[in-house]
Amino acid sequence: MVYETTRSVLFYLNTQQRSGGSIGSPVFTFPNNLINLQPQAGESIRISLQEATINYTFYQTETYNNKFVVSETIEDANGDPQTFSRLVELKIGNYNLNTFILEITSKLNQNSLFSYVITFEADTNTLVYRASPKGNTIVSVVFDYNSDSSYAKGIIVDLEESCNEIMGFEIGSINTFNVDGGGRRLESNVPITMSPGVENLFVKVSNQCQNYGSDVLANTFSSSDILAKIPVASPPYSVLYFFDLNNNFSTVITNKYLDNLNIQLQNERFTPIEPRKDWTLTIKIDILQPRVESKMNEGIQELLQLTRLKFLKKSEKKSKDKEIKNVL
Repeated sequence: MVYETTRSVLFYLNTQQRSGGSIGSPVFTFPNNLINLQPQAGESIRISLQEATINYTFYQTETYNNKFVVSETIEDANGDPQTFSRLVELKIGNYNLNTFILEITSKLNQNSLFSYVITFEADTNTLVYRASPKGNTIVSVVFDYNSDSSYAKGIIVDLEESCNEIMGFEIGSINTFNVDGGGRRLESNVPITMSPGVENLFVKVSNQCQNYGSDVLANTFSSSDILAKIPVASPPYSVLYFFDLNNNFSTVITNKYLDNLNIQLQNERFTPIEPRKDWTLTIKIDILQPRVESKMNEGIQELLQLTRLKFLKKSEKKSKDKEIKNVL
């Protein structure tokens, strides 16, 4: 099916004038059938994000990625192991390598059974975490980034994404310190880049779209409502710009009418992102209709196909008749 654009509408939107929602998840409500869509005539809606201007006011660590569980196990007076788990929560903000080491060292040593020291390995870009005893015999130390694990179950706060990335560990991993003299040692297994907490912003719309995205399973794709992917390549507190004025990326939505737009900013793990300042965007709505010539061509193609089938049947019948005569 070939479609043609019958008319186009531009919506210049500012989250400051949103109908509801939040800065990161604004809702814009329109008068009923503002664009006068006529689905009974075969019309449909194509939507595209033309441009967006977003203030980079979200931080490297936010409430969804600034936590992890540390479980410390010691021997009690009877020589039996006793495990104490606690939630470590980093201060929300942006860090460089030095300020991050100071922050994580401070938080690990608060209410701890052990003394922690963190060093940077320049040759591998990793962090080395060391725990020394404070008069107690260390049995084990565990950094837990998995909210479903046995260590984290006693913690009421959901880890969500956790701060595994900034600390140099895999998503959802459970990492146990190795024996190091009288203490314990753990080296991060992912190079530390001190990259921003959000490397790409995804602009999503609540309407069902004819895009496709992969989920956590390899080579598994499903309908996706992503309108655009905006790389976060600028430093914090700058402005992020997105332009697609040539309609290189657009999608057809299944709604028969368009009464509102629910936009949401998300990161790579589809966690909602909330900037601290309002932002603007331009949405283009194209009204599509099946092209008349396309309908005629489809009809002609169907007639040609029927003609071919009739011709093939006649040819087969003649061949069979000829074979019968030859036999006789």
